[in-house]
Amino acid sequence: MSKNYEKVWNAESGLRALCLILLAACGDVAQLASPAQADRHSPVKTAETCIEVNLGEYNLFLLEDYSGGHDVMGKVAAGGDIRLTDFAVGAGLTSHFTNTLVAGGDLALSRGGVWGDAWYGGSYSADQTVVFPRGVAAKGTPINFAEQGTKLKQLSAQLGGLAVNGTTKRESWGGLYLTGTDPTTNVFEVSASAFTGAKLLSIEAPAHSLVVVNIRGGSATFTGFGHAFSGGIDQQGVLFNFVDATRIDAHGYGFWGTVLAPFADFAFNDGSWDGGIYAKSLTGNAEGHINPLKDHDICL
Repeated sequence: MSKNYEKVWNAESGLRALCLILLAACGDVAQLASPAQADRHSPVKTAETCIEVNLGEYNLFLLEDYSGGHDVMGKVAAGGDIRLTDFAVGAGLTSHFTNTLVAGGDLALSRGGVWGDAWYGGSYSADQTVVFPRGVAAKGTPINFAEQGTKLKQLSAQLGGLAVNGTTKRESWGGLYLTGTDPTTNVFEVSASAFTGAKLLSIEAPAHSLVVVNIRGGSATFTGFGHAFSGGIDQQGVLFNFVDATRIDAHGYGFWGTVLAPFADFAFNDGSWDGGIYAKSLTGNAEGHINPLKDHDICL
């Protein structure tokens, strides 16, 4: 082999070696880059969307006025005026007596008692029979009613958009049966007209689950029919969501569960509720018992 040929051969060998090194390096870079490239084309896993159902500590919470009287065993708040006669508020509370009675507007009281502190944003009047066994009345508004109203309306809309997974049956004799089997959340949709002339509302669902009854219709009437629970559910797991009602009338009736009706003026007489009411306004002498809705997260 001539010296010139050897030089050429050595040069070609060196070039081949350099190419092999570069190809190996490029391969390593490609391997490092490929996972990132794959990620760009992989589906992105999004976080769960959850609806927080946490209505708070109030037995009665209104965005506007409350007038009437009788007993509400827990806390009461109204963004407008409160006018009560022959009443008791907060007697069932065992602790946390602050903000027991809150009026965003005027507070007018006659012949009754408030078992905790009362607040008013407007004027205050009370006759000499009104007592405050464990609190006082003072001017101020510790609640942002506009903000709370926005949250309640948003929650009602979110709940109203849930997919139905329970069954509803209305018997000709007036029985209304709601049956759910989901261990966490059972959603029903009922026309407001189904309650007119009803004789019985029966709810069957597992213990510790949340029952959401989405009621649709501009107005609803509840008169003198009973409730029945089975499957383990009780009033602390039932939420009646009036999605679009602007008027609710109840007479001689007892709600077993919590009512969410942020757009509704509520007339409620000679009856009671065992839970909470969150509405636009309320008039009447219905009695409120403390049995708050338990907090739930509905994750989609």
